[in-house]
Amino acid sequence: MKIQNVIRDINELAKQFDELKFMEVCGTHTQTIARCGIRQILPKNIKLISGPGCPVCVTSQYDIDAVIELALNGIHIATYGDMLRVPGTNTCLEQVRAKGANVRVVYSVEDCFKFKNLGNKTDDVVFFAIGFETTAPMTAYALKKNLAVYSVHKTVVPAMEALLKTGEIKIDGFINPGHVSVITGTKDYKKLKVPQVITGFEGIDVLAAILMLLRQLKE
Repeated sequence: MKIQNVIRDINELAKQFDELKFMEVCGTHTQTIARCGIRQILPKNIKLISGPGCPVCVTSQYDIDAVIELALNGIHIATYGDMLRVPGTNTCLEQVRAKGANVRVVYSVEDCFKFKNLGNKTDDVVFFAIGFETTAPMTAYALKKNLAVYSVHKTVVPAMEALLKTGEIKIDGFINPGHVSVITGTKDYKKLKVPQVITGFEGIDVLAAILMLLRQLKE
């Protein structure tokens, strides 16, 4: 599939529509769109909207406060670096760490088990787990290894469903993430009753998805 042909076909099909709004669900797609200048390539009547691609950003203050309370009571908290500055009601994990709480940044679930090498019992370590379906399997692995977990994992389809139900944004189609879809399958997407394409993360993948959405709408 040549990129020039895809762009040509997008431009031809787009002439048959008024304004269309497509939402890329995943933050990695958003990065690809920005890196490849895809918005600048598209016809003016096709708008790309960034969706709920960051599970960190929608973590509730209640959960942040609960984990901060654990840290202040001597529990060792292991979490990804993105979570440190997410604000709770009065403070954040980074600030309580600066005051002496044992909050450590990890890059994988395996890093959590390094607390053993520091002389800590695993019962004293809580993994503050975040992510979409792609990171949930490794969190499940941590549970299997008897590591305590405070999970704030999110699922993609309910977030998409909530966006449609608000009615605040007209969404003509979704660009869905390939890695999440490998885990979830396609069944849950079908209930949304909106054109959708599952695709990879290269520029040509995103453009091909837009072309496929246009073809679905034409049908």
